[in-house]
Amino acid sequence: MRQYIFEVRKLIPAGVCKKVLDLFDDDYQDATVSGDKKGDELKEIRNCVAKDLFNNTNSLGKTILVKHLNFIISSAVNSYKQKYPYFSYDKVSELTLLKYEHNKHKAGYVYHTDTSYKTPKRSLSCSIALNNDYEGGEFQFDIEGQIYGYSQNIGDCIIFPSNFMFPHTVTQITKGTRNALISWIV
Repeated sequence: MRQYIFEVRKLIPAGVCKKVLDLFDDDYQDATVSGDKKGDELKEIRNCVAKDLFNNTNSLGKTILVKHLNFIISSAVNSYKQKYPYFSYDKVSELTLLKYEHNKHKAGYVYHTDTSYKTPKRSLSCSIALNNDYEGGEFQFDIEGQIYGYSQNIGDCIIFPSNFMFPHTVTQITKGTRNALISWIV
């Protein structure tokens, strides 16, 4: 199963990662989960804020950057498809900036999968690190009872199936702020 987790080191150059944060690091909303959890109940499950980049391109610079990111992610997904030719997809359906800050909660996001009855079309998930000046915040999978951790550097990407066989977590941020781009492939 682990072979379906696809790492791409330095998918996005550090300068582009910095530009994403320079242009979009404002006006976040609390990230949500399936269901109706709010406040501290929600924060014990998913402890970050989010910003949808596809719907926040109110300048030419932002529009160009989002189109560039979409192209880069699509290229990485095409590499995944070359390795697994029976995989098919239509598009990158979402592009979201996440910010996980150090605080009292036990995880950035507890173990979960990226498909549910509310999001059934997701085939692949993609997570890209935008910085590395934080502690904790490791991306981990629980594959058949074995925990596998992935430390990401700036611009590194992890692509994996969104389904029930790939539960994953972002561990507690113990110092600093972790920024990431996430997208789903349908």
